[in-house]
Amino acid sequence: MLLNFKTGAIATVLGVATLAGSVAHAEEHIVMVLGSSYFPAIAYVDPGDTVRFVNASETLHIVSGSDGDWTTGIMQSYEEVVIPVVADMTLTYFGDEAKTIEGKLDFGNAPIN
Repeated sequence: MLLNFKTGAIATVLGVATLAGSVAHAEEHIVMVLGSSYFPAIAYVDPGDTVRFVNASETLHIVSGSDGDWTTGIMQSYEEVVIPVVADMTLTYFGDEAKTIEGKLDFGNAPIN
């Protein structure tokens, strides 16, 4: 009977350890606003992650989803704004009304170099 208890306890511990190892962890991605571009231009994200936009320029900047569903609001020079990544968010974003400064979020895997 003691052997069955020990075997069951070990199986339970191994099962919990396996599940804990397979749980996805949210990541924070940093996108630098460089005035006329973003670095990186494409950030590979997953729902549950966050994107930290850092205005590294000397001017005010607004980053907004292309359909307006999210925005950083006006960012002062060197200000940072964190946006949560959700499954149904717009993945293309712009930094000006003319939409000449474009960046993208991508739910795919980053390419391997």
